[in-house]
Amino acid sequence: MVSTFQNRSDQDTGLIAPQPSLLLARESADDVGSSSDSATSTTCPTALQSSTDGLFEQFQSPSSVYHATPLPQARINRTDTLLSDFESHSGHTPAWRPVQLGELQPRTTTCFRPSNAIAGLVNPHQDPWEVARLKAQHGISVKYRGDPSLPGNHSAAIPDAENCSFWIIDLPPDVTHNQLLRCIRNTGRVHACVINPPDPRNRHYTAAAKIVFFDLWAADKFMSDTFFWGFIVGTHCARVKRNRIKSAPQPHAGDRSRVLIIEGHPSFVNARELTRYFDGKFQYQVDSVIDVYRTEDVGIVEYRFGSYRCQAQTARMAIETEHMGSGSSGLVYDVFFGRDPCDVKIGSFLRFPGF
Repeated sequence: MVSTFQNRSDQDTGLIAPQPSLLLARESADDVGSSSDSATSTTCPTALQSSTDGLFEQFQSPSSVYHATPLPQARINRTDTLLSDFESHSGHTPAWRPVQLGELQPRTTTCFRPSNAIAGLVNPHQDPWEVARLKAQHGISVKYRGDPSLPGNHSAAIPDAENCSFWIIDLPPDVTHNQLLRCIRNTGRVHACVINPPDPRNRHYTAAAKIVFFDLWAADKFMSDTFFWGFIVGTHCARVKRNRIKSAPQPHAGDRSRVLIIEGHPSFVNARELTRYFDGKFQYQVDSVIDVYRTEDVGIVEYRFGSYRCQAQTARMAIETEHMGSGSSGLVYDVFFGRDPCDVKIGSFLRFPGF
């Protein structure tokens, strides 16, 4: 079985990564009209029916490679073949052999420390005057509820033209991350998406949101598109402007995104179990969760978070710490960043509203 796509962990271990055709075959599902619409599913022997508020989508068409040979067994066969060829030609038995499924290995359990908000470590008695002073010092709004002492929450010292952060107002009061992000297709990778609900006590009867892009060209494209075509979300014509709290572009972000592709044992790697696991680790928002593929040996889930920062980033760290490698449960075979559905599609140069 030949693969044309390998990520970092595959290059280190010589293992075979899932073919990109399996993951790219779902792009047509990105353009459906609303978050409650279910993607069309193909016949699958173990199709999982999900109906939680339209959040979990149905299985997508899997690659025939997985029908031929389950991925874990293919990896074992590939590794055993390489080792046997090496031993027969060199007469040397390597000191290391890969751990195969079913082997009992002594290990030391490793744990991922949950976020302070989940663990209840946020100090409710923090001096409000000190908090107000830090917000004023770093140009942070007095209504901001995050930690003003963290450098990542400060306004970047950059010109206005390099600001990748936007403030959007007059959004529908009940807007969701899925509805908002569906209106930013074919623009660029989203680094963060934060929605502020209405606040009637302060006469704010519509929602507002902050959108931050990874790249400056994506921010410029978003600004240009909203200027010429407007920004329609549901029945509301929202207003877009550069955010006062500036965010610098990240030219060295590599393939990072708010989307995780998780591959592992189906008892754990499925939409509901992963959501239950993440709930106990950190606070996050969800765009959508897609059960891409599932057999008795392997499950593949595409988890689209609302943000990369502190969400997809933290989820990957938690999985790699507690479910991959030595000293872990071993329930996850691989986890890597996937394509952001808001990113520009290859061959597309012009964006029209609704497309």
